[in-house]
Amino acid sequence: MQKARVDTGAMRSSIYVAGASGGDTYSGAVAAAQGARPGVGAVPARAPSRKLERIVAVAVEYAYWVEINYPFLGPAAYAEAPKLAAAFVQLFK
Repeated sequence: MQKARVDTGAMRSSIYVAGASGGDTYSGAVAAAQGARPGVGAVPARAPSRKLERIVAVAVEYAYWVEINYPFLGPAAYAEAPKLAAAFVQLFK
């Protein structure tokens, strides 16, 4: 699995989950990214459209281009899929 390159850590700091209770928020993710790389631009916040939906998003504006060239979100999701499936099995058992 390829991992995203790390220069300042701003992109890694800007990953957040929208719609989840607790955890990192968009504003916290942007603040952490700007702390790691002052002046870094941010994209608008994402919000789920359904009650049980969650969105894993990256707040810095250049994350799209990094994901295209050095995929990190997709491979991370596939790596965690077995844990998610096991959690659903336990939930609906």
